[in-house]
Amino acid sequence: IKAKGYERMMLPLVKLLTTYSLKILLGISSMNQVPFLLFREIALLQMIGFTAQEIKEGICNRGKGKSVPMHKNTLADMLDRLSEEELSYVLNGAASLLVKKGFLGGETFILDATDLPTTEKCQGRGKKKTLKEKWDRRAKKTVEVEEIVYGFKVIVIQELRSKIIVAAQVVKIQEHESKYTLSLLAQAQRNLGSRKIALLLIDNAFMDGVTLWEIKHNLKIDFITRVRTNMDVATDARSFRDQPPSPWVKKAEREKDGLAVVGIAGLTTYGQYGEEEHKKKRYQKDFQANPINCVMVTCWKGKEYP
Repeated sequence: IKAKGYERMMLPLVKLLTTYSLKILLGISSMNQVPFLLFREIALLQMIGFTAQEIKEGICNRGKGKSVPMHKNTLADMLDRLSEEELSYVLNGAASLLVKKGFLGGETFILDATDLPTTEKCQGRGKKKTLKEKWDRRAKKTVEVEEIVYGFKVIVIQELRSKIIVAAQVVKIQEHESKYTLSLLAQAQRNLGSRKIALLLIDNAFMDGVTLWEIKHNLKIDFITRVRTNMDVATDARSFRDQPPSPWVKKAEREKDGLAVVGIAGLTTYGQYGEEEHKKKRYQKDFQANPINCVMVTCWKGKEYP
């Protein structure tokens, strides 16, 4: 049976790939946001090869007349057919080209991860259980409900000011981010060539003492990450809040922004910070933790934090 009103079109793969690369580079997390945040950027679309006619009328009948080059689902369907390795290759190739063309200017980078949800039928996808808050009408309160999410996770390193991604890796959605930190940093350095990563801002999902030690002492990259409030090092830092300034405690304020911080040097309550052999000894009586510096925010936008 031939379906009426449908015509098979051969779309240039390079346009689909560059469109997806732009989505990632612009930090667009959802396909539903693509028509509003990407397809309205006419100059960007023309830079990656779309003609004015294609942007206005579309390159196929799907979504025709909506002043977009393609329907968002066309882009999503293309992604379903690419493997994790192919997606990573596309992203890293685009990143390397941007670096060569001189689009980067800073030495501060961000390490972050974003989930890419798919349907259960997507080939090669992973799955994980999450807790989602929902309103229970009967109990008249918010309850946590277990939910299964299918898909992938894209882990990226991007330059702070331009937000340009310099390395990316696509893994199954249930994979822990910290497993890929060092390999992604190595990929970023290859893509950057002679340029150096001086400071890495790390989401706390990547926190791992052995990896942080490797970043600082072997790769010679400074890092900033946010500690969890229930960690010993966080409790230790709070004990210095009301102490007067000293060689190891510094305080600073910026009244116009309502900001106040306390810097503490040489905290020794993060026992996991060190090489693997060092970490294994952290429960021994004679264990000596490696020192680590901390900056504690005590006031943010005029709001005091305990």
